[in-house]
Amino acid sequence: MSGRILRSWIEGIEGTILFDNIVSQITENNRPLNQNEKALAQVSLLERIKGINPDRLVALGKAASGVLSKLGLKHFEAPHPSGLNRKLNDKAYTQAMVKALQQFCK
Repeated sequence: MSGRILRSWIEGIEGTILFDNIVSQITENNRPLNQNEKALAQVSLLERIKGINPDRLVALGKAASGVLSKLGLKHFEAPHPSGLNRKLNDKAYTQAMVKALQQFCK
């Protein structure tokens, strides 16, 4: 479901875009990362960015946006595309966000 939503957001966009939610691991009971786990996730994220060398960075959620901001990397903050994300039930919000995302990716 998340992948389908994300693909609909970027339809027609050209170039290499890295979408990331920073957390490359699943925590027990979906708990927030502790400081050590956040530090490891940042290192992993930087490695992915260097390996892909994207044209644009898109953070999926506030946690990823916070890390990219902390690292001084220009990015667009998008909501996580989970089907459980209530923000995405608001069609006007979603349309405005997708328009802003597509503008950022030009």
